[in-house]
Amino acid sequence: MLVRPKVANTVNKHTADVEQEILQRFKDGDKEAFVELFQRHHTAIYRYCHLMLGEKEAAEDIYQDTFYKFYTDCREGKEVQSVRGFLTVVARSRCLDYLKRKNRHTSFNEVAEPSWEPDVASADTQVHLRKALSKIPHQYREAFTLHVLREYSYEEIADILGIGPHVVKNRIYRAKQNLRKVLSPIFGEDSR
Repeated sequence: MLVRPKVANTVNKHTADVEQEILQRFKDGDKEAFVELFQRHHTAIYRYCHLMLGEKEAAEDIYQDTFYKFYTDCREGKEVQSVRGFLTVVARSRCLDYLKRKNRHTSFNEVAEPSWEPDVASADTQVHLRKALSKIPHQYREAFTLHVLREYSYEEIADILGIGPHVVKNRIYRAKQNLRKVLSPIFGEDSR
């Protein structure tokens, strides 16, 4: 079990406080504050959309739409507790709507392969991981991606997906089990 030092919690709280200050400045009419929030989150939201859709153009459209919704909702006074959480929930909803419209008969297990960041592993390993991840059920892939690649906490993922933290933990565990089954013939039985 990973025990996080208290320093990390202090840093996270400080970061959250700074972000809330920036958000308040934006709500008060400071357009530069929106630019700051955009710069903090645009890469992660784009990558999330690209991961979910596997299509560059669709990911770009949805990512832009996500920030537009954030902009308009904040301007209209909608309460936003967490910028990252709000953006991820909107992006997820838009991605799922897109996938439903694209092909109502395609199961989530058949959706395009997720894209990985270049610094995750070697090119060959990335190819194997991409293929393996595309073979596991969508709900496991999504929880795994949010936790392992995006570094969201169980509680944050639970809020985004509308499920309990224990369900998130279970989905991540099952994703890892599924990935081991798919990858063990490639990397050997001891690849953990």
